[in-house]
Amino acid sequence: MIGGGVRLHGWIIDAYGDYDRDSMVLWLWNEWGVHRIEDPRIVPTFFLHAPPSDLPAIRRRIEILDDVKEVREVSRRIALEDDEPRPVL
Repeated sequence: MIGGGVRLHGWIIDAYGDYDRDSMVLWLWNEWGVHRIEDPRIVPTFFLHAPPSDLPAIRRRIEILDDVKEVREVSRRIALEDDEPRPVL
């Protein structure tokens, strides 16, 4: 849902942070054209995959960064062919 409760479906063609406005910008393409969606409430989430033995050291380095709100280990399938989830940060 975007402002006003409008629900849009489509392909994400770009996403980036607008640092001047402190918001995320998402460009969506569908049968009605291209839509620019901006929402300051969106907090992007990233997953980092590395050898399990490296994750604790990487976690320590990431946790001290000012703009990082949370770092935790979770399990995710990292490739389409994966049957089992793997540990990621």
